[in-house]
Amino acid sequence: HQAGATTIRMAVEGVATADATAEMTVAEETASNNVQVGEATGFASSNGAGPFKFWNTQSITEIIYPKEAIGIPAGTKILGLTFKGYYSGKNEQSNINVYIANESGTAFKGYDVTGMTQYSGVFDMTNGGGSESNPIDVIAVTFPEGIVYNGENIRIVTTAESDGWQSVYFEVDNNYSSAAQQKASDQYGSLEDLEADASWSALSYMPVAYFAVEKDATTISG
Repeated sequence: HQAGATTIRMAVEGVATADATAEMTVAEETASNNVQVGEATGFASSNGAGPFKFWNTQSITEIIYPKEAIGIPAGTKILGLTFKGYYSGKNEQSNINVYIANESGTAFKGYDVTGMTQYSGVFDMTNGGGSESNPIDVIAVTFPEGIVYNGENIRIVTTAESDGWQSVYFEVDNNYSSAAQQKASDQYGSLEDLEADASWSALSYMPVAYFAVEKDATTISG
C-alpha cells in the first residue's frame, strides 16, 4: 500500500444509518517475492564451496548470472538474495561480503567491485541445519536501497574470511559450467594478497540464488 493519509467512509446501521468520514494514516510497506535463479540439480561438495568456500579461511568467488536464467523484467528492483543448502553446526564465524551489479558482458573481472552494491555481515555457523531433501536458507542478505535490474546479466562477487573452516553444501546448477570462478586459501594475510597471488579456479556449476524482488504494492482506493 501507499504511505500517507487516506479517507475512509464508515456506515453504521441501526435505527438510523449514519455516514462518517475519517482520515487514516497508512505506513509505507515494502513487499517482495523470491525468484529462483538456476535449477538446483545438486550440491557443491564439502570442499567445493559454491558461492563461498568456507572450507578455507579465505575465499573470493565471482559469479555472472546470465539473463536467460534470471527471468525477471527490466526495471525490477532486487532487494536481497539467498543461497540455500545445509551444514552441521560448528563454533565458527566468517566475515562475509556480497557485491551485486548489473553486467552487460560475460567476461570475468576478478576481485573488482568498483561501483557495486555491497552487503557486509557475519555468518555464524554455530547452529547448523537442513539436508539434501530439505535445504535451508544458509546465507540471506539484504540491500537496503536495492538495485534496479536492467534486463542484462547480474554479476555477484563474494568474499569470506574466518579463523577456521567448515563444510557447507550449497545448491548448485550443473547446467552452467562457465558461470563462476573462485580462489581460496589458508595462506594469505588479506583478501588483497589472495587476489594478487592465488590462481582462479573455474567452477563447473553455477550457485543457485534466490533474488528477493520488489513486487507491486496494493493501493487502497474507493
